[in-house]
Amino acid sequence: MPRGTVAIAARGVTIAVLSGAVVGAVVGGLGGRLAMRLTAAWTDGPPFTLTGAEVGEMTLGGTLSLLGSTAQAGTIVGLLYAVVRSALPSSHRAGVFALLALLLPGGLILGDDELKRFEPPLLTAALFLPMFPVGGLALAAMVERLDVRPTTRWTPRRQFVVAALVLLGLGVMLRNLIELS
Repeated sequence: MPRGTVAIAARGVTIAVLSGAVVGAVVGGLGGRLAMRLTAAWTDGPPFTLTGAEVGEMTLGGTLSLLGSTAQAGTIVGLLYAVVRSALPSSHRAGVFALLALLLPGGLILGDDELKRFEPPLLTAALFLPMFPVGGLALAAMVERLDVRPTTRWTPRRQFVVAALVLLGLGVMLRNLIELS
């Protein structure tokens, strides 16, 4: 691989990972705080989370911890975007990635034992799930703005990759929704 190609790829990955951290902290951190607050107000659940935090209580330490963990999660999602970016249709990358973010990480979060502790669990899930497509959309839009590359042709191979990821995500989402309900 030519040296310039490696530098371009490294730049793209760096932009995606850093964008993921920012979007994770903002969308996941602030959206997560809002979802937690609404969960405490609108559902019946235990007084403490699995980690020992008091449900409904907002502290500076808890908020900073949440921002840090959602920024870390965002870096992983940013790396995922860097990996699948070239397989996504150039003109619809943000929308397709928002769907993938809802189905894959969003579907996985539905399997979290914490959600099952609140009644009704589907309401709790519905409060947290919007963060995933919103974050995916914001991440893709940010990366596409910062890392402008020529559009690529959406080949049958790329279509297959995206279709396989969507089917995998649907499977994860459906499995965890059935288990949650």
